[in-house]
Amino acid sequence: WARGTAPPVAWAHDGGGVVLVDKGPAGYAIGRDGGSPKPVDRWTLADREKAAIALGKPAMPIFMTPNMAAGLWTTASDYARFLAFAKRYPELSTKTTRVKGTLDWGLGWGIESDAARRFAWHWGANDGVANLFVMDLESGAAVVVLTNGDAGRKVYERAARAIFAREFDAFAWLK
Repeated sequence: WARGTAPPVAWAHDGGGVVLVDKGPAGYAIGRDGGSPKPVDRWTLADREKAAIALGKPAMPIFMTPNMAAGLWTTASDYARFLAFAKRYPELSTKTTRVKGTLDWGLGWGIESDAARRFAWHWGANDGVANLFVMDLESGAAVVVLTNGDAGRKVYERAARAIFAREFDAFAWLK
């Protein structure tokens, strides 16, 4: 998010495989340059609001301005390292809110439990991207799938089913 940089990223694509105009390199440059010249880790709320207004958006966190809900750019391997670290805090996997059936929410991620196993999971989707992690809370085995296409959900569901050899109620709930 530093001015003048062009990050090496996989840009968001629509269902036909075309880079989304407002999510590609040109859209990134507009969002990046619309904000404060300070490095993003020093942005204030006022800096973020100014960037949103410069983009003609509401003065609130939005995609393409740095924010906790949609501003994280990472690699699957770095995200897996984060999960390994986060797993050390069992409070994250404590059920806090009942969803239905085998599904609950913990502190920041979903929890799917049956008589034999417990999984943590979370997904993300914006135009042109679909991402997921699933982690077996007992063994620590996990899959992280980051896609740059509207059809990415098909990819991450197939990967999770193959890795863990099971269907996930979370996928039906997400539909």
